[in-house]
Amino acid sequence: MDGEKSSRLTMEEASSCQSLTPQTTVNLLDSVDAFLFDCDGVIWKGDALIDGVSDTLDMLRAMGKKLVFVTNNSTKSRRQYAKKFHSVGISVSEDEIFSSSFAAAMYLKVNDFPKEKKVYVIGEDGILEELKLAGFTGLGGPEDGKKTVQLKPNNLFEHDKNVGAVVVGLDQYINFYKLQYGTLCIRENPGCLFIATNRDAVGHLTDLQEWPGAGCMVAAICGTTQKEPIVVGKPSTFLMDFLLQKIVDDHFFLQEDGKKTVQLKPNNLFEHDKNVGAVVVGLDQYINFYKLQYGTLCIRENPGCLFIATNRDAVGHLTDLQEWPGAGCMVAAICGTTQKEPIVVGKPSTFLMDFLLQKYNIPTSRMCMVGDRLDTDILFGQNAGCRTLLVFSGVTSQSDLEDPSNHIKPEYYTSKLSDIVRLFNNYQSSL
Repeated sequence: MDGEKSSRLTMEEASSCQSLTPQTTVNLLDSVDAFLFDCDGVIWKGDALIDGVSDTLDMLRAMGKKLVFVTNNSTKSRRQYAKKFHSVGISVSEDEIFSSSFAAAMYLKVNDFPKEKKVYVIGEDGILEELKLAGFTGLGGPEDGKKTVQLKPNNLFEHDKNVGAVVVGLDQYINFYKLQYGTLCIRENPGCLFIATNRDAVGHLTDLQEWPGAGCMVAAICGTTQKEPIVVGKPSTFLMDFLLQKIVDDHFFLQEDGKKTVQLKPNNLFEHDKNVGAVVVGLDQYINFYKLQYGTLCIRENPGCLFIATNRDAVGHLTDLQEWPGAGCMVAAICGTTQKEPIVVGKPSTFLMDFLLQKYNIPTSRMCMVGDRLDTDILFGQNAGCRTLLVFSGVTSQSDLEDPSNHIKPEYYTSKLSDIVRLFNNYQSSL
């Protein structure tokens, strides 16, 4: 691919909105190397696979396209999602799946949530499993769906004072007990975090109709605590920044480097790896003089070394009570010492896209986000600078798209995912 081309779409490309036709399908396939799929309403409805999905995924894989599945549904862990894919006849690895349950656990991990603190879950097994895999102790979940409250005089509802975070996701076992427990933790436990997997209004839990989504449970807790949550699912892009940071940590900006110091004394040369070809700067609570010197030397002295910024956000809401320095603080520091401007790959920050850019060496302009929701899937893709395809097999209808009050427009739209195969075959037969 031409390295001089931008990794992001032009304003004209991003704002166009056209139906898939045989010709536009071929154009899309020719211009995309990786497809990112929402699951509910795109791949399946409930446990029913949407017609033609398997053949479509097979065709895309045969064409050499990378496939990634990004879901806001927190009821399952990545392991459970991989099992569900296999149960409907589609082979997908855990590494290809990114769920909001995983995002919630990773948010706590990258923000050094104390292991001795507990996490109360208004949600299902997916969140509890991902929390356990990340090394945290989860409470609540489906088990508390069986509990009731006693509304009588001189009866105090007790809660664990050691809960340091409440994670709220889709919960078919929601009840008054859970609402009270989560509310008390957020209100009364000092510094308790309120994390939402997403704010989706509805979800396709069965194939015939929509059901209340995680946004229902989140709004209930907002209503009683009078607090707003940290949202880790789409269209928020926490998961993407985490994945990018994971790659960065694995290569050169190690979290371990936050513990290192410099020796400012005569005849002491600060050494750096001459094989570093890119320095990626993101939000870093472990920023120090060591890291600034290391990154600076790589950019200044390593031929062709890229300087990449995840974003230039001035501040971030790392806690509920105040703002903190954002990634723009770290980026500006490197700009100041290198006298160079970075390649900014996200506005706002775009975790998964940045991760894929690193993992597959695919610019975001050659990725396509496929989803059934305008306000999460399509907005998520647009924020990342990738192509977008809206399907009408889920939440959004064509009338919703064409409603004058809607200001989110995908680049392409079609009835269902399998139209890609049908339209591509139509094009081939016309030659």
